[in-house]
Amino acid sequence: ASASHQYGARFSFEPAGAVDAHGVIARVYNATASGANGLHYYYPNLFGSEEARLNFEKWGSQFKQRKPITEIAVYYPETWIKLNDNDFLGYVQPLRDRFDFAYMSDGQIMDGGLQRVKALILLHGNVSEAGVWKKIADWVANGGLLIYADGVGRLRSVEGDESWHDRLLKPSGKGRALILHGGGNSAEFREAVSRALATAPELSDMSRSMVAADGLEDGVCVTLCAPATLLWLNYSDRAVT
Repeated sequence: ASASHQYGARFSFEPAGAVDAHGVIARVYNATASGANGLHYYYPNLFGSEEARLNFEKWGSQFKQRKPITEIAVYYPETWIKLNDNDFLGYVQPLRDRFDFAYMSDGQIMDGGLQRVKALILLHGNVSEAGVWKKIADWVANGGLLIYADGVGRLRSVEGDESWHDRLLKPSGKGRALILHGGGNSAEFREAVSRALATAPELSDMSRSMVAADGLEDGVCVTLCAPATLLWLNYSDRAVT
């Protein structure tokens, strides 16, 4: 979804695995909150149980062409993954429970994707191409907010140049870097990120309100959609006000 929005492509979602009756609703939310053009189910997803069918009858109409507003992005460590392993999903799944965000890969950054975001979270992967680090450094200097988990380790290029660490985290210019302690997959880090973004002057009032309204790992998800709507999914087993 993040890449499609950047490059102007149409996109649709289909299930990557089994879908239970509650998942029928979650998939409607995922598609409309992402601004997808299409939403695909397989026959058993909707007709495997009466509960699943009734859930789609009740909530299917919520699949509308909404436009998500994502001023916050999480860095997708494309180069790090190529060199190591892709365990990235475990880092970002619990963070999505707190607030909505886009992804920003190396390729997207090199193609100017950072112009679309105001805060970039670096929570995994400390190795990238020098050109990617330079794009991020220039973006911070122009007013961007870089949030870094120091458990990631010192930032360096694939050639081993660690001078990028200080260039990124001790920026000169209008932007700033916020260094948070701990690993990017810790609840403490996610809590600190949520508190920081809820008051970050780099974000719009709407984005700050989106983070402040949720910011918890409680099975309740929120997305900011244009023009000024908070779209909610309660995936817990309790009523939430």
